[in-house]
Amino acid sequence: MRAQLKNILNQIGNFHKKAEDLETQSGNYREEAEALRPTPVRGFNASKIINNEEIEEFLDEFPQKIFKEIESIRFSDNVSGNSFEMRLGISHKDRRTNKSVITMFRDLFREEKSKEKMIEEFKMTIAHEVGHTVFEKFMDDKSRWKWGEVYQASMLNKRFITAQAEYGRADDFCECFAMFKVKPKKLEKFDEARYDFIKKVYSTLEKTGEKNNEKD
Repeated sequence: MRAQLKNILNQIGNFHKKAEDLETQSGNYREEAEALRPTPVRGFNASKIINNEEIEEFLDEFPQKIFKEIESIRFSDNVSGNSFEMRLGISHKDRRTNKSVITMFRDLFREEKSKEKMIEEFKMTIAHEVGHTVFEKFMDDKSRWKWGEVYQASMLNKRFITAQAEYGRADDFCECFAMFKVKPKKLEKFDEARYDFIKKVYSTLEKTGEKNNEKD
């Protein structure tokens, strides 16, 4: 009888030990997941359009190497602080880290749009600002010069994917970079050469990111 009781107590002890191990492993997995997302996402729940988790899921679709150069992506409800031609989003450099900070604002014309349209515009704008980081930090001079040739050719016939793309070669790249993620078929139909260029950029970022992870 005592032997059976001892055996039962040992089994209970082993059960508790396994439970503690599983809890520790779960905590480690959460820490590893957070480490893969070096860019904090803040404030989007207040937008009432899209929440933080949905933004994080969208960012998961990009090569994660990019986010090592982005300090944060946040939503600001301070409409009066948006003096940038009423843009939906902007990016600037954090002087301390030299990384990009992307700030999204409330859509001043939201009452005229469906929720689906506003979500699409949010994603396009975030992807555009992410594109600026790619253009400045991950493309070499030769690649930027090559894209500049594409932009100059478009200047001659005024053919751009969006009105904002006409502002300069960087904005042209960023609009196509965003379109590749949000509406890839539209970009491919508009200009196959631009589509192939952006596809190659994405592929290169993903490959170099995988190599860096192997080294780590």
